[in-house]
Amino acid sequence: MFGLGGWWYDTSCLRLVPSLIIAISLFCFFRNYPFDRREWFLGVYGVPYLLWVILGQNVANPRHLLPLMPMLCMMIAYGLCKACERGCKGVSLVFILLLTFCMAVTSLKLVIKYCHDVPAPIQLIRFLERHSNPISSRIYCSNEERFFDYYVPQWDVRTVRNRTELQRDVLSSLETPQQILIVHSPGEIEQFGVTRPPTATFQGNPYADSAREGLLLYTLTEW
Repeated sequence: MFGLGGWWYDTSCLRLVPSLIIAISLFCFFRNYPFDRREWFLGVYGVPYLLWVILGQNVANPRHLLPLMPMLCMMIAYGLCKACERGCKGVSLVFILLLTFCMAVTSLKLVIKYCHDVPAPIQLIRFLERHSNPISSRIYCSNEERFFDYYVPQWDVRTVRNRTELQRDVLSSLETPQQILIVHSPGEIEQFGVTRPPTATFQGNPYADSAREGLLLYTLTEW
């Protein structure tokens, strides 16, 4: 439901309205739909994928739920239609209008807020291109190496999971670069033992950015 503008722990309580409507619609769907072999075959696709998203992915990222959205929309529409057919035409119409209005307002607000946002990894790369030299610098990161490999493959970028791995790699290097930079998300502060404010902070987009928490940039001398 979060992917359809429903409520989530870090969103407004007003989103409880479309969430409630969606829940009621799905209840009407499961109560009235005559399941046969075709629907069970469709479930072979939907149920395993949903379990994989819940157990193996981060459900806070709406993009993981996108493949399920067409099926979910059809289920919601069917539930509202059945409610209308069974004598609840007025209530069903109100639900449809409320759901449409809430989703439209939510979508418009998000577009206005994030339409000019630059993803946190791109902000980071642009900052480094302006303030660092790829020849004399080395970057340590946890999950962001793929961005560097794609946008700036000439940089020396290495993956480390914590402070111990970082120190081991630095001490084992034959040549120590002039500038050592560390990049990680706010949720990884404990692993890296951060004690000082970062050199730069890059805000992430919670809806379209893989680094939704943002990124922090440090230099080794600040640790």
